[in-house]
Formats: sequence, C-alpha cells, structure tokens
Amino acid sequence: CWKYPLRYRISSPLSVWVGMGAREFARFKRRELNPSLSLLLNFPKTRIKVLLDYSWERMKELGSAIDRDGMEIGLSLRRYLKDSEVGFRLKGIYDPDNPERIRLKIRGYDELKVNKTVTLSVEYGRPLLKIRRGFWNPNLFFEDLCLSLFTDAAFLEGESQLSGGIELQQEVGALFRYKMVPILGLACNKEGKTTIYFQLKF
Repeated sequence: CWKYPLRYRISSPLSVWVGMGAREFARFKRRELNPSLSLLLNFPKTRIKVLLDYSWERMKELGSAIDRDGMEIGLSLRRYLKDSEVGFRLKGIYDPDNPERIRLKIRGYDELKVNKTVTLSVEYGRPLLKIRRGFWNPNLFFEDLCLSLFTDAAFLEGESQLSGGIELQQEVGALFRYKMVPILGLACNKEGKTTIYFQLKF
C-alpha cells in the first residue's frame, strides 16, 4: 500500500493536495488504484476542507478479483467566534460493489458496516475553564477544559440515525511534543437510548 503526492501547493487562502495511491489486499487477490484530491481554504476565522477520494478496481486492467468504482466525499467547516467555535462535517460514501463494507459509527449508536451512506455532524464548543497549568516532571500541561454540544446524523439505505449530546474535552500536552484530548460524553439517540462514553483523541 502506498500513496504519493502528485501535486502539493500551500498558499493563502487555498492549499491543494493531489495524490495517487495503490494497494494489493485480500490475500493478493484484489488490486486498487486510489486517486485523491484535497482542498483547504484558510481565512482569518474560517477553515474549509474538501476531500475527494476515488477507488478503482478492474479485473482486466489491474488483475483484481472484481470490477469496482467507489467514492468518498468529505466537507468540513470550522468558524471561530468570540471564545467559541462552530463546526460542520458532511461525509458521503458510495461503494456498492465492495464486498468489504466500511465501518461507520456516530455518537449514540453501535458500529455499522455500510457501503452507501451520508453522515452529518454539527458542533458548538467553548472553553468552560481555562486551566493552562501543568507539571515539569512528569511533563504534563493542561490547557482549556471545553464544553461541546453536538448533533450527529447518518442516512442509510431505508433507515436513518439521529443523536445529540454533550461532551467535556480536556486539552493535554505531554513530553513537550505530544497532544491528546480525553473526552467524556453523553449522547441520546432518537430511539431514546442514552449512552455515556469515554474516548481519547491524539
């Protein structure tokens, strides 16, 4: 498996990344080409990212076990306000010929395996407590404790999922270079099920 940048340009406000990947998998029975495009728009208080990812398999041209065309599209937007931020994420997957389904999970639900779906997430976050203190030995630094409100949705074949909730996120720096965010969350889905969860983001 490899991925190579064909073109990479960093500029203001638009940065562009064009790449080509390839992999051999499923016990060397399948071969895939994976062209991709990423666009990043940076403005003083707004950040927009667009991702296009295409998967191409052919029995004749590549010697793969199947013919397949798959696509993944992503759009994210972050808008920084006074002492807060608003985030929006949209993701679409269309890969109907892939026998290996893609794992999908939104907050408040169990993991699913799908090959056609659209997901949407909207978040609002703000600092709850500005700690900004730490320890020299061991090297740990606690930044802001943030409160986030969110709504997640997934639209599948013949059904949909919808949840909302709240998260506490603590920004932590360690060993002068590593950053992580422990998250404690509570999510309630449209079926009325409430879930309390913990996760660690790096």
